[in-house]
Amino acid sequence: MGTRCQVLIVSKNNPNDRIMMYHHWDGYPSHMLESIYGAWKYSVTPRVAYEGGKPVDESWMSYRVGKVASFLCHQEPGQYEPEASFEFHWDIEWFYRIDVSGENGWEVEIFHRRPAFVDNPCMGNLFLTHEKAPISEFITKKGTVKHSKLKEIGKKLRILMGREIPTGLDLIRGSNRILKAAK
Repeated sequence: MGTRCQVLIVSKNNPNDRIMMYHHWDGYPSHMLESIYGAWKYSVTPRVAYEGGKPVDESWMSYRVGKVASFLCHQEPGQYEPEASFEFHWDIEWFYRIDVSGENGWEVEIFHRRPAFVDNPCMGNLFLTHEKAPISEFITKKGTVKHSKLKEIGKKLRILMGREIPTGLDLIRGSNRILKAAK
C-alpha cells in the first residue's frame, strides 16, 4: 500500500493563487522533501534561451504557483497529480504546504493526519509536525534529507499523538505503522 500525501502550493503574495497536488506513493518526509528540493533546484537552474543561445535567469518562475506545480511534475513524472479541487483525500498520511513567495526559496510546512482524519478529512484533523522552513534547511549538501530533521519530525509526532510510537525507518519507508501504534 502506498503512503499517500497531498501538496498545497501557495503564494502569500497572491492568496487566491494556489494548486493542490496528490501524490499516490512515497508521501513520507524523506522522499517528499528530496522531491520538493529537486524541483526547487531545477526551478532556479539557469536554462539556455531559445533566442541567441545565451543563458538567461528564469528563476522568477520559481515564485509562480503554476510553474512550481509543473516543476514538481517534472521532478517525478506520473507521481504528482494536479487536482481540480482543494478537498483532502481521506487516505493521505502526510500533507505538505509549500509557500513559493519566501525570500529564501520555497518554504515548506509538514503535517501528519490525526486518527480522526479518515472520518473527517480537514485541516483541523492534521498535526503540524514541522513549522514553515526553507526547503534547503531540510537537505544535506549531498541532496538527501537530514536525519536530524526526520528525528525532529518523529519526536514532534510522538508528542502530538500522545503515545510512544515507532520512529526512524517509519519516516523513511512510510508511516502506516505509526497510526496503528497510536490507536
